[in-house]
Amino acid sequence: LFSALREARYGKGDSRSSMNASVVANVANIGINWLFVLVLGWGVRGSAWATVISQCLELGLLVVVQVREGTSLRGVRREHFASLMRVGLPSALQFTLEVGSFSLLAALIASMGSTQMAAHQIALQTIHLSFLPAFAVGEAGSVLVGNAVGADRDDLVMPLSWAAMRVAGAYTLLCTVVLVLFASPIASAFRAGPDVRVVATHLLWVAAGFQVLDAANIVARCSLRGTGDVRAAAVIGVLTAWCMTPPTTLVLGKLLGLGALGGWLGLLGEIALCGALTWWRLSRGYWK
Repeated sequence: LFSALREARYGKGDSRSSMNASVVANVANIGINWLFVLVLGWGVRGSAWATVISQCLELGLLVVVQVREGTSLRGVRREHFASLMRVGLPSALQFTLEVGSFSLLAALIASMGSTQMAAHQIALQTIHLSFLPAFAVGEAGSVLVGNAVGADRDDLVMPLSWAAMRVAGAYTLLCTVVLVLFASPIASAFRAGPDVRVVATHLLWVAAGFQVLDAANIVARCSLRGTGDVRAAAVIGVLTAWCMTPPTTLVLGKLLGLGALGGWLGLLGEIALCGALTWWRLSRGYWK
């Protein structure tokens, strides 16, 4: 429910309300976790309840905003649901299959030992700091591109996409510099053993190599979905995810003994190929 309302607010140009709700809910989540986990001693059960309560708070705050503008369903028609399914189902299938590919990557790395899996988790948590802001810029680009197409201004699609790319690219370039210079201290901050730190440092160096590529990939995919060409975005995403990451992880990681590094090299290849194909599709204007 929160995701649906959040995306609707984005489409109306209101990203601040969702941000405010999330900030308040996360601050509350910290306090409730402290109370339930440490004071009351409920352990992980307390953390689970804190999550439920904070998410309900997050939804409630956004509902209040939406109610002010009205929540009537009287204008909903069958064609609205048909349009929703036409856009939503390919994206849903894409995300499901891509998560399946990434889950297989995690399973393969886990089979290589706890050291490899721990290093994988450290690197994964670290790059969230670059991935999520870049994804937010891509989401903004998707909304603007969708508005341009809806206003019959197809000429604005590529300029808007390139503007989003410049913003996301600049941020991820900064992340690249940070990862190159401080990969080892970042890995050490997780207080893992020396073997884990070495592997995590290598993974963070690979991550540094695909930061800007990842920004380009994210922006292109979001922009392509914004045009309504969700089928192409889904096909490209699924094919590159399954053709690159699991096979490369199996060959480089398991058979050649590179461990998690082999899997992350596969991720690098997937991101580069997916981004290149998506930008090509976007620039060709098949969505017109």
